[in-house]
Amino acid sequence: MKLAKGKYIAWLDADDISTKNRLLEQFNFMENNQEYGICGSWAILIDENGNKLNEIWKPISNSESIKFQMFFSNNFITSSVFMKNFSGERYQFSDKWTLGEDYNFWLNIIPNYKSTNIKKALTFYRINSSGATLNGQNKMDENKLEIIDNHLNNHGLIFNEIEKETHSSLVLNKYITLYKLIPYFQKLLLHFHHSIFLKEILLDRYTKNQIRNENRNFKNIGEILYVTKKMSFRFNLVSFKRFALLIIENLFHLRIYKTS
Repeated sequence: MKLAKGKYIAWLDADDISTKNRLLEQFNFMENNQEYGICGSWAILIDENGNKLNEIWKPISNSESIKFQMFFSNNFITSSVFMKNFSGERYQFSDKWTLGEDYNFWLNIIPNYKSTNIKKALTFYRINSSGATLNGQNKMDENKLEIIDNHLNNHGLIFNEIEKETHSSLVLNKYITLYKLIPYFQKLLLHFHHSIFLKEILLDRYTKNQIRNENRNFKNIGEILYVTKKMSFRFNLVSFKRFALLIIENLFHLRIYKTS
């Protein structure tokens, strides 16, 4: 990256593919929105042979929401990223994390620049069962948690051990008991001045956490309603769909959402 001379840098992993108009779309966006440092996009998922999987990966687009979403997961598909050339600035890849170095890099940039994902599929993202996409998941999770904790600390947010465990559970989609969850939510919201964007992200993560619980039942529905009222959360379309799915599953004794 240090050798790059152009105004912008476009990323593309070796086994992924860009659409023909990707670079032009992202170039025009960045030229017309100089306050943005990173511009990603949606992506069409393909298999090892390049066949479309009838699924589009749609990371969120709102810049303020992305800032909070990044405390839980990487909101950028690396092969879709088109960014300013930061080679002359302090933003550099760190050798500390061999897996997740791109995640850490984006987290360094977004506090100082706006970011977005164009709501168009400008990349084909390959799901490779034998490649880095699925291998070494434990190490990736470990690095991910370290990276997130480091950046939360940079924002002046220091968690105790129970709060760290709770945050990790939301990151890794593990079930959380209410007595741990509520104080954690309260601390996070107080620190970030009860941001409406953070509230939306927290409810989104929490409903995702609940529906991925293999032993989910009517109790999970009650917990979501309690948390929503207690924290003054409001459902967006995604979190409401998960909540409605939980109700349908329990009413009709189904398992529509697959956790594996």
